Amino acid sequence: MNTSWIDRLADGEPIPDEDRQRLEALILRRRTFEAGRMVLFEDEDAPMLYIIERGWAAAVRELVDGSVQLLDLFLPPQIMGLREVASGAAVSSYQALTELDVALCRKADMQALIEDSASLTGPLFRMVAREEAWLHERITMLGQQNAAASLAHLVLELADRLALGADDGELEAFEVPLNQDQIGNIVGITSVHVSRTMTQLARDGLLEMNDGTVRILDRRRCEALAEYEHSRMRLPPT
Repeated sequence: MNTSWIDRLADGEPIPDEDRQRLEALILRRRTFEAGRMVLFEDEDAPMLYIIERGWAAAVRELVDGSVQLLDLFLPPQIMGLREVASGAAVSSYQALTELDVALCRKADMQALIEDSASLTGPLFRMVAREEAWLHERITMLGQQNAAASLAHLVLELADRLALGADDGELEAFEVPLNQDQIGNIVGITSVHVSRTMTQLARDGLLEMNDGTVRILDRRRCEALAEYEHSRMRLPPT
């Protein structure tokens, strides 16, 4: 199982019991959002951080034609809003992709605690840098890779993010609660192209998706196809 958000923040380093208790005390309340529900709108006053306890969410941008562009994905136990902790307004909208359970804490309280605790500053910066690396790699993927490489890269990224802190290490199969429209939105192709490309990847013995479950059939070949490197993703080698 994935570790708690505090253990993810620690990233393997010891956190003094006092700081751990202070982090736990930051939680003010919990909320559940239905799938498809907007958690927060762009430019809206955003004093809170949203710690994901269950479900998947996305940072999204609503376009003039009414469509929605998925900018980033958030999985448990990530903290939505952490990269803009010093900002009073939301830089993008946040949407629940599945039923979503979150714990809420004030940005100001988190910022004050981190400034007061030397043991939390380094782990926080590393967490933000890792999430920035994921986003940068996805932007590179959009501009430089073909559909097969882009899908392979996304699958590897999700597998490794879900495996962070997991007892069983590297994941070969996992559930992806995204439809083909959403997957295509992330990698910049149509849902029809997603279907065709996934079929070809399965025929080539690289990966397959059935009923929402993705299985990596040959990880090393997927990594070669996608030019996927753990060091650029700020992830430990497998």
